[in-house]
Amino acid sequence: MSVVRNKSRRELVARDYDTSALSNAPQQRRSQQLSLRILEAAERVLLRDGLQAFTIVGVAAEAGVSVGGIYGRFKHRGELLSAIHTETLMKIQHHLEAVADREFETLRQGAEVFAIEVVDLLQEVGSLLPMAREPGDGSKPHAATVYSVERAIRAAFARVLLPFKGQIKHIDPAVAPGLVVHLLLASTIREASTDPNATDRRMGWENLRRELPRVAGAIVTGVY
Repeated sequence: MSVVRNKSRRELVARDYDTSALSNAPQQRRSQQLSLRILEAAERVLLRDGLQAFTIVGVAAEAGVSVGGIYGRFKHRGELLSAIHTETLMKIQHHLEAVADREFETLRQGAEVFAIEVVDLLQEVGSLLPMAREPGDGSKPHAATVYSVERAIRAAFARVLLPFKGQIKHIDPAVAPGLVVHLLLASTIREASTDPNATDRRMGWENLRRELPRVAGAIVTGVY
């Protein structure tokens, strides 16, 4: 099975500079690049320092821009967090769509590769979702976020399965895709939301990467 590993954050989703999450989306390419640089710096700061220590000053230092340059694009800390939240959901959706566009030789290969991609993707960006929001900042509540991710996973997986729909061997072929989606979502969202320092309570991304593809393939093919 050939799966690309170690994707950089910029390579995670092939797209133009997308700054639609900004309150005043800039039109000039140069300004768009700066806005993306600020967003990427903000993501790094949030992942490294956590929500409580996340500040505009820290983001400005990470991005190498002035504090005023950030406030010219984001009105306050909460708006910057909301932009990270929106951008992360877009990355997840676009990446899953790219996976769904691939051609797979067998039903099992499609299910297994899709599961690996979901694990890798949510390991990369999933932990941003529960942090990139705080009470009163206007960002989506956690339940709505999980629903958005579930909807993207479900739609992409349906496209992966479409060429092999008649080959699904589960006792109820209509139920099998949903079982895979819930399996992937429950496992990866739980892992992404867990305190990185609580290693004794974590399932571990390597374990998920090893076990979830096998289980996903087994569910749709009936071969365990």
